[in-house]
Amino acid sequence: MDNGFKEAAGAISAMVTMKEIGNTIFHKTTFMDNTISILMHCKKSGNRKRQQHGSAKDTLCMPVQSGQ
Repeated sequence: MDNGFKEAAGAISAMVTMKEIGNTIFHKTTFMDNTISILMHCKKSGNRKRQQHGSAKDTLCMPVQSGQ
């Protein structure tokens, strides 16, 4: 009885682990895609200084200005 319960618990935890691994891989992939798109955006915008407040991508591309 004890062993059967342990096996069932093990199977359930394995399923949960697989789901977590899947989610982690998915999030990492999404994160990489976002990072790549931000880098591509920076490359496209070059060193143009944008005065208007744009998206987060624009903010990340701007050089840090002291005194703000």
